[in-house]
Amino acid sequence: LGSWGLAAPRARLPVAVLAGSLFLGAVALLLPRFRSARTALAPRTAKPENGARAGAMGQGSREIAERAIRSTATLLQGDSSGAGFFVAPEVLVTAAHVVGEKSSSVEVRLSDGSAHDGHVERSDAWLDIALVRVQGAATQPLPLGDATAIGPGAPVIAIGTPRGLDFSVTRGILSHGSRNVLGVAHLQFDASINAGNSGGPLVDEEGRAI
Repeated sequence: LGSWGLAAPRARLPVAVLAGSLFLGAVALLLPRFRSARTALAPRTAKPENGARAGAMGQGSREIAERAIRSTATLLQGDSSGAGFFVAPEVLVTAAHVVGEKSSSVEVRLSDGSAHDGHVERSDAWLDIALVRVQGAATQPLPLGDATAIGPGAPVIAIGTPRGLDFSVTRGILSHGSRNVLGVAHLQFDASINAGNSGGPLVDEEGRAI
């Protein structure tokens, strides 16, 4: 037949059909492999095992945050602000550096918008913890959890007043559960914290302050 360009017209059709058949056959063989490769490279969404929580803090993270906010307060004293959380209907705990020494007065604002006068009953500068009595607050206390019972990677949320933004919620994980700083036990965690978060609660996935 000579070269393709010199082939007789009647010879070109069988050759073209043969080439087309070979091409389609190659596509048919390679297509399943191509699909398998795409499937292998595509990101897969892992299905939670039975009893496993879906996502950090499970599906109820919003409800946990909302309940914790109702037990949290913004504290104002002069030009400084911070946060605290109720451990009894009229008693909240906060950081000592937020409210100062014993017998100090502080303005307490609740999540419902009401404002109350608070009185510092106890304050420990070394542990940086204080108790504030808020007469007439009648606020639901935040349940307390065991900080030693959770481990690294556990989801947590922090609530406070960063830079004056009342009742802000940030989420993170527990990085280490038993740091010792100058003889005082600390939790190391990864969450966005700014000035004004002091005194606010760190809450575990069960909605307990740790």
